[in-house]
Amino acid sequence: MKVEPTLHNTLELVVKQNNFMLLLDGTKTEECREIKFDNYKTYLDHEGDDVAYDPDLIDDDPESILIYNGGVYPFSPIEYKYISLTTSDAEVEQTLLVEVTAINFEIMIDKKGNQIRFDYDEQDGIEYTYLGENARWRVKYSLGAIIKSK
Repeated sequence: MKVEPTLHNTLELVVKQNNFMLLLDGTKTEECREIKFDNYKTYLDHEGDDVAYDPDLIDDDPESILIYNGGVYPFSPIEYKYISLTTSDAEVEQTLLVEVTAINFEIMIDKKGNQIRFDYDEQDGIEYTYLGENARWRVKYSLGAIIKSK
């Protein structure tokens, strides 16, 4: 039985007109967003400031939502069933409601094809290094059928 879109199971995102058209014609089948300290509650399952994680994927309590953890992201996504995508630069606002078929996490890659990893301490700040204890992660939504277009 198909779940109906609701406020709680639908993620609302804004995309550029070009990406909107690629989604509309089926050329683009994924939508990704970087996980940051100012937006993680939009993408990660949480209660207050406590983020849900899978203890089978990490030895200790994770210290950061950006932990490298051997390249395995231990946190649990909010299980959105749909994404509502709105254009950011069209003369007339356009919206797509699209089914989410899978949610995964991946480490972001730099222009040279390397994982973006870093170390951080309060005194020295961020130091980008290929052996860093932290990584820039993004959530990747695999998209299925277009439910509604307007």
